[in-house]
This record gives sequence, C-alpha cells and structure tokens, in this order.
Amino acid sequence: MAKPNWTPSPTDSTIDRENTVKLRPALGSLRVWEADTGRLDEHIQSLVAAGLKSKARLHKVILTGVMGVAVRYGALAENPVRDTARLRRRKTQPHTIERDRLDGLRAQLREWLAGKELPGTPAYTHGPKRDPLVMSPI
Repeated sequence: MAKPNWTPSPTDSTIDRENTVKLRPALGSLRVWEADTGRLDEHIQSLVAAGLKSKARLHKVILTGVMGVAVRYGALAENPVRDTARLRRRKTQPHTIERDRLDGLRAQLREWLAGKELPGTPAYTHGPKRDPLVMSPI
C-alpha cells in the first residue's frame, strides 16, 4: 500500500495537542439562550489569563458570529458577546532610527529608484517608472 502524498500542515500538529484550548469543549454544553455575557466573558478572560490573548481574540470573533446568527434568526434578542470586556492591545512606543541605518535606507532606496539590483531583488528592467516621491518622507 502506497503512502499518501501529502505533507502535514502546521495546524495538523496543533489539533491533537493536549493543551490546545478548543471552543467546543469549553462552551459546547451551553445552549444558545444559556450563553450570557458573563459566561462568555469568563471564558474569554480565562484565555487571556492563561496567556493566550490571540486565541481569546479568535474565540471572541467566532462567538460574535455564532451569536449574530442566533440574533438574526430570533433565538436571542441581542448579541451577548458585544457586551464582553474589550481585549486591549498594548500600545507600542515609537522608536527613532539610528542615523547610520537611516543613511543606509536612503542609499538602498536610491538604488531601488535607479533600478539597480538589490540583495534578494533582481534588477528592475521593465514596467512603469518608479516614483521618486518614495524618498520624500525619508
């Protein structure tokens, strides 16, 4: 018997992990009318507390869609996910670029505008002319 001709995708390895948090085992026993804002928020915040902020965001998106369908078909009066706590993103502080890196960037942009070959990029030989306004904000 021949082996199947496929390579496992990255998700194949995460499906069967023991510590993978799935939406259905966590909230699958709830009926639509039992899923109130408190229970859904508790689930989302437990993911955040476990350090799974991106998964919490994804679960919130999925739950918003599921509850939106329930509202659309009249099973719920309003979407309970809408009133859950916001998942705040950390604001990053802007960093200044060092002078030598800025000069290197400008030199590389000048070469790019001239159509010269750059590391990892072939020379520009055809197509519309490159716009020199790229250099204006820098």
